[in-house]
Amino acid sequence: MPQFAVSTICFGADADAGIETFGGRLQHIHLHHNHGEQDEHLEVGKGTIQFAEFSGFLAKFRDVISLESRSATDPHGAVLRSRARIEELWQQPTL
Repeated sequence: MPQFAVSTICFGADADAGIETFGGRLQHIHLHHNHGEQDEHLEVGKGTIQFAEFSGFLAKFRDVISLESRSATDPHGAVLRSRARIEELWQQPTL
């Protein structure tokens, strides 16, 4: 069975559909935020993707998740803040 890597830009506004389609075959997720139109690599929490809707899937994912948050003024901080936000989401009960 083919395995996949996916960037969150591919999920766009419908993360559930992306997970449903590729979920069991995903091996690598490039995690960043965006507004669903281009590969912006924003910090988690700065775009329009509703990460809370699939945080349960991310919390159980046992392969590679790469944070790809970029900032011209604070690149290190952007990644750390994104990681902290994802960890917060993992602690919230799923709906």
